[in-house]
Amino acid sequence: MWPLTDITIYSDHESVDKDFARKANYICDLYHNRLDGYKPPKTSRICLHLSTLTINRPPIYIGSICEHYCHFNYENYEKLASKLKQFACILDLAHQAVMELAEIFKWDKTPFIRSYESIIIDNFRFIKEYPIKKSKDRCNAGQAILEKTVSDVTLSVKIVGNENFESILIEKKNWFWYDSSYRLASQMKWIDNNSFGFKSKTLGAEVYFSIKDKKVFKNFDYKEDDF
Repeated sequence: MWPLTDITIYSDHESVDKDFARKANYICDLYHNRLDGYKPPKTSRICLHLSTLTINRPPIYIGSICEHYCHFNYENYEKLASKLKQFACILDLAHQAVMELAEIFKWDKTPFIRSYESIIIDNFRFIKEYPIKKSKDRCNAGQAILEKTVSDVTLSVKIVGNENFESILIEKKNWFWYDSSYRLASQMKWIDNNSFGFKSKTLGAEVYFSIKDKKVFKNFDYKEDDF
């Protein structure tokens, strides 16, 4: 069964620029991530289409893709003085639209409400801490930590044991919900009792922190257009 892969805002309004699109993608990615894996029944994507007009059109499904048309006042958005106020405007738009869908299709509203409230509490900061993993000799614990901004992704590791370390493994462009950093972070583990990170024999790729050497080893880099 496919998961809910993304919640996406679309707009063809002439005044919408790349800055709005990236902020909308950031907020939707954060909102989706905070659902903690919840999937509305028979829904693999939620697409929100913005319009300056009030459209009396019920949401529809195309296969497992749920599409909803929403009124949005771009002029009011453009008057907002700060990035946080713009974030709040986009979050309110997305949350209201999804709650309407939840009411119509009888989805569980709790995960969406919890996501919305947690984003407000965290002041729109995007940080995802992955489960702590013990080394085989039980002497150290390692954890992957993913942080995002509108433009960038940082993947770090935190190691607690006889010595404590925090180090950045990856810095790259943010590609939002389909960014490869999610898969990379979820696969971080102890390669041996000394090294925590990612290693793939199939891809021939590795990036990890060595306790012994107290530094990061990496045999690949991301280019601007790499996911």
